[in-house]
Amino acid sequence: MTDHVHIYNFTPGPGRSFYNVDIFQCAYDEICICIENTIYRPEARTMLQFDIPIKKAPGYSWKCNVASIGENEGKAENVIKLFKDYESFAWATVRKLIFDHPKKRATPGL
Repeated sequence: MTDHVHIYNFTPGPGRSFYNVDIFQCAYDEICICIENTIYRPEARTMLQFDIPIKKAPGYSWKCNVASIGENEGKAENVIKLFKDYESFAWATVRKLIFDHPKKRATPGL
């Protein structure tokens, strides 16, 4: 069973929409970030999925890069455990990797 981190009513910034975010480990030491925009009617909502690779970054328990996450052992399960223990790291990661990234921010449905 894969651990999940859920963030309800995530707001990337002032004046932005609310999102439900689900983060879990997928194959090959990657994490999957699923984002659902809550302003749409429930029957019209879609989930957007972003796969983020986890790379080795010696000396770091968590390092958020432009398009990946660095971790001391390079294991996604360690990052998920960190997100479960400290939810603020999950918020900051989603904001930086998705909403501060110019190409991902322009994804239809966000």
